[in-house]
This record gives sequence, structure tokens and C-alpha cells, in this order.
Amino acid sequence: MDPPAVPEEQPKVAKVTFNPPLWLQRRTWVLTQLREHRSTSVLDLGCGEGSLLSVLCQPASVIPPSQPSRTTSANEPPEPTLDIHIRHLVGLDVDEPSLALAVEETVPPPTSNLDDLPPWERPRPRWLDMDVQIWKGGLEFLNGDQNGWFGSQNGAWDAIVSTE
Repeated sequence: MDPPAVPEEQPKVAKVTFNPPLWLQRRTWVLTQLREHRSTSVLDLGCGEGSLLSVLCQPASVIPPSQPSRTTSANEPPEPTLDIHIRHLVGLDVDEPSLALAVEETVPPPTSNLDDLPPWERPRPRWLDMDVQIWKGGLEFLNGDQNGWFGSQNGAWDAIVSTE
């Protein structure tokens, strides 16, 4: 007679959760770095549907200072700021449907009929001009135009980011 079948015990898997979610922790870290380094030009590699681009397209709440507010030495860190004053923003991805969404996320809000909207729904004013470009492609080819690598002015970027 065969012994009774013993059900095979499944290994227990711990459910791991993060609070806040990891994507939000990474996004916060990226935005903090952009603030601390006072980045004005950003290249988002693998921008996907443009969620980070959308955040970076939001106008700053104050006019950026043209001069530092106090005399700083080379060893002294700059004063902290809450705003990111992006002047040049480029998204790069290989997925065309995602790029179509990225374009929608970065289109400036309409400026007609603003008087019909309540004040809290009106878009904030943009203090500085902003150039946004969305590119289809990857890094395996040198993409560029007369302005430089992926449209960078002077061939350099203040920050290159790549997040999910």
C-alpha cells in the first residue's frame, strides 16, 4: 500500500512594499539633484510616456535670480531652491506610441479663454522661455542637428537622467 500523498508545501514569499513607492522615491531623488545642481538643460533617456518631462515642464513659481542673492565663496554651497528653472528639455525613446504621449504631456496649456477659468485652474505664468524636443531613437546612432548632440546647445547638458 502506498503512503498517503503529502501536499507539497509552497515556499513562503514575503510581500515587500515600499512607502512611498520606489518610482516616487527615485523621482524625488532626481528632482532634488536637479534643484541642488541648478540644472537648466536636461536630457531624459528612455523618456517613455513623458511623466518626468511633464513635471519638468511645469513653470517655476518665482523668477530665477539673475545674480546670487549673497556673496558666495567657491567652497560654500549655493542657497537651496524649491524651483527648477529648465530652459532646454529633450526626451529620447525608441517607442513611437510612448513618444506620442510624451508630446501630449509637454504641450503648453492653452492660453485662450483664461478669463473664463477660476484663478486656481489658470496655468502659472512661465518666467523663462523653454525649448522642448522629443526625439525618436536610441544612443546607438549619433542623433543630432545643427545645434549639437540631441539638440544640446554648446554640445553639453547640465543633467542626463534615465528613470522608469
